[in-house]
Amino acid sequence: MFEDLKQLNGEIKELIERYSLPTDFAKKFGAELKSSKHILVLKGTRVTSMHMNKSGDSVESIELNNGESRLNMKVNQVVIAGGGIESTRLMLATRKHTPAWGRFDSSL
Repeated sequence: MFEDLKQLNGEIKELIERYSLPTDFAKKFGAELKSSKHILVLKGTRVTSMHMNKSGDSVESIELNNGESRLNMKVNQVVIAGGGIESTRLMLATRKHTPAWGRFDSSL
């Protein structure tokens, strides 16, 4: 693949690395999540957008959709942990409503 790059001397290996095996989240963390006063888990519900404050530097609310209805929920903190594809989808959907959010990274 890099045959034309003479300045690269040495052996180049291509590989795929996996960092961890899939985790059954409910089995491993279910009791802790249910008892938390700071975490709300909604099964079968998707975050479709984040609504930012006027300056675009903080999330004020998230839009939820369970397939039947939508709900806008005020939040104090958000953890984006949907993996590479879903996290990117959520950030792009948010930027559609808050264009200034992409001001730091125009490629988003």
